[in-house]
Amino acid sequence: MRIYRIFLVLMVFFAWQLNLNAQCTPAPPSDTDCLSGCTTNLVNNADVGAGQIHCYTGSGTVSSVSMNGGTIRVCGTLSINTINFNSGGTIIITSTGSLTFTNGFNMNSNCIIVNYGSLSTVSVSMQNGNNFIYNYGTFNQSGTLSFGNLSASFINGQNATANVNSISKGGGSNGTLCIEAGSSLNVETFSNAQANFVSYGSGIPNGCIRMITSATSSAALTSSSSVEVCLATGVGAGQNWGSASVTTDCATCADVLPVTLASFDARLENGLVKLIWSTALELNNDYFAIERSKNGFEYHQIGQIKGAGNSISLLNYSFIDEEIPDQEIMYYRLKQVDRDGSFSYSEVRSIRTEQLNSFGLYPNPASDYFIIEVDEQTSNLLSIFTTNGQLVTQIEDVLPNQRIDVSKLPRGTYVIKMLSNNKLKMKRFTKQ
Repeated sequence: MRIYRIFLVLMVFFAWQLNLNAQCTPAPPSDTDCLSGCTTNLVNNADVGAGQIHCYTGSGTVSSVSMNGGTIRVCGTLSINTINFNSGGTIIITSTGSLTFTNGFNMNSNCIIVNYGSLSTVSVSMQNGNNFIYNYGTFNQSGTLSFGNLSASFINGQNATANVNSISKGGGSNGTLCIEAGSSLNVETFSNAQANFVSYGSGIPNGCIRMITSATSSAALTSSSSVEVCLATGVGAGQNWGSASVTTDCATCADVLPVTLASFDARLENGLVKLIWSTALELNNDYFAIERSKNGFEYHQIGQIKGAGNSISLLNYSFIDEEIPDQEIMYYRLKQVDRDGSFSYSEVRSIRTEQLNSFGLYPNPASDYFIIEVDEQTSNLLSIFTTNGQLVTQIEDVLPNQRIDVSKLPRGTYVIKMLSNNKLKMKRFTKQ
């Protein structure tokens, strides 16, 4: 995964704020408490009529369900063998729920399926008008998802993942495949003949469709450049992808939906080197490895910070280098590693560290005293700080090889700051 440097951090942040809640329309029913408003428990051969809410909280199988305008809410682990959408209806899989349809089905008019948890299906035919499937969790389909010529929509929501064996759209004008920010739709076989079949909900980052085995689009796929088309090797050549951003020889959607590094800085703080960075978005980000070099060419890992995985929020990270070598300049970089093991590097940051090692101090660690080695026969102001920056004591007019009493200091690590000729020098020491 690539790491992009964004210099206009405020522009990214405000864009993120404006688009955080942007969705494909219309908005889906919310992920509510499972038992809120339930009229009955879902059972075998249920007839889910208008105004009824049938809830399922256990683990098991229901053989047959007839949808006649009511609602099913799934909070447990449920398999439905046969479902008939007779007069429309709504099925909501909550964030704690899992639903498997063991057989294919047709969605007639006014049918809505909303997944916030896990949904597995075989083949689904979205017939007639006003049919919607919303995925805000994980969606797996082993058959074909087909769109009729009337209004039918599949929405892959923010940061959601959908794995579909086949998507088929003929030349009608009303079907819609809408993808939202950070979503990944993986399709084995894709066929489209409708202009602008794929739309984008908006937000940061883009949304991705990965086409794995075969892909055809005889009409312009989309009018949005925020749609990322990830084509596996040898797939989709010469097709009409419209305004989509197309990547060939693409292994995963993670290749085109990168971690965006908004800032990265190195600074001296209380005698230590502190690295600070932030991300505007993350997708499948496992961790950051912090690497250091004395010459800017040979790097070694000195630490590791866990990533957020998936995020469209502005996130802040930091790392403190406590073991700084005796070197005039140190170089630092970040190695961002994905969950699949792929990685990329940030830009390099250098920092002058000679002031951290510009005077001698021994013994170190010390229990009763230490001796300062300074060359200047001038006024030296010595200050002792905790690593949190709290002043412990100050000694004026410190002389070369002067013994400094530290017997009363609590055990721990301290920062010695020496001000001499308006030059600040620092060194750490440990009180035993």
